[in-house]
Amino acid sequence: MGAVETCTIWERYAENRLAVALNHNAKHFLSEYNIKGVSRVSSGFAFYIVRGGGKFFDFRSMADLLDKGDRLLGKGGNPFRASAADDRQYLDALAAIRNKVVHNSDAATLA
Repeated sequence: MGAVETCTIWERYAENRLAVALNHNAKHFLSEYNIKGVSRVSSGFAFYIVRGGGKFFDFRSMADLLDKGDRLLGKGGNPFRASAADDRQYLDALAAIRNKVVHNSDAATLA
């Protein structure tokens, strides 16, 4: 259960970090989506965007998180680009353990 709780904390941190980054530097997002007439994204709207319009933020791996960050903030603005390869592997392993504990599915066992 410790892995589950640690993974939950990590996921909430990742969500908050992307939303704050988007709120503070929306230039790439506004340019990519051709949004004119505004220079900022409000905090609430940033969370809505990061969550993809859903109720929660979902990413399957560090590669997925990096891809989402790149699309929203650009590679230069993505705060997770500075993560070390060892840290990325550790977080992916932690997510696999969490999925096994929570779901106990065949796919989770294989991962």
